[in-house]
Amino acid sequence: MSLDIIIRGEIIRDFHTTIINGGNQTIDTLKQFNAVGLDFYIRNTGAAALTVRLSGQAAVTVDAGDVYTLNGIQFDRIDIISVVNYDCQIFGLKYTTLKRMRIV
Repeated sequence: MSLDIIIRGEIIRDFHTTIINGGNQTIDTLKQFNAVGLDFYIRNTGAAALTVRLSGQAAVTVDAGDVYTLNGIQFDRIDIISVVNYDCQIFGLKYTTLKRMRIV
């Protein structure tokens, strides 16, 4: 599967996952959850900065105690580089929903 699709307009999300963790992590929404990410939230609960990269885009640093969010952006891979704890939420669409809507 690839992310060569276009999602337009307001679509109700039918996929959600929460990750409460620390340490480096790669999340592949297509392979792990059979879903495309559209909204992303991460809260750095640690005492040092962490770095986030979505689908190979430029990395973003989230300072200790800060929050980083994105809404309505398509992604399928998240790389988190961290030695501290964080809370992460991902919202999106299941691949089966995209098929049913004839988007893929």
